[in-house]
Amino acid sequence: MSLPVATTISGVNSIEVLDQNLQVAVNFKPLETAEMRTLRDQCRLLASDSRLELFKMTTKYDGKVGREQHHFPTVQELPLQRANRSGKVATQVSLYQSFFG
Repeated sequence: MSLPVATTISGVNSIEVLDQNLQVAVNFKPLETAEMRTLRDQCRLLASDSRLELFKMTTKYDGKVGREQHHFPTVQELPLQRANRSGKVATQVSLYQSFFG
């Protein structure tokens, strides 16, 4: 919530969780500019190439029906997938696995 947002959505499955969420909101103190800069610096390398956001960079979370509905090529038709099967291109998944083991 230290970033400029119009709305923060929080999940609630009980009155206790609602009370907890309200306490977080009421007592929230945004990070100072220097604290935000430090946090960004610490995260820069891992956040720079989406290696931790496989839903953006891979087809791991793409369903066949959704791809068909949006007229996207099948997973097998994607150039990166074809190149990867031939061993010529490393995917974000393999980069992630090599980085984090």
